[in-house]
Amino acid sequence: MKFLKKILQIPPFIINTILLSIVYFVGMGLSFILHKFSKKKLFNLKKQKSYWINYSKDNKFYRMY
Repeated sequence: MKFLKKILQIPPFIINTILLSIVYFVGMGLSFILHKFSKKKLFNLKKQKSYWINYSKDNKFYRMY
């Protein structure tokens, strides 16, 4: 009986894996195509000005706590 339960659990696992993979790739593909057509950038990869102070060990006016 335990053997039969294990065998009967395999097909739903395979079917669910295939269906979820299809849904994932279709969803990712559609979002990729929509972003290409809208010409929006998801990530800003340019360097931006920072407000951090450049710290050097010779600089005695600023201390790091």
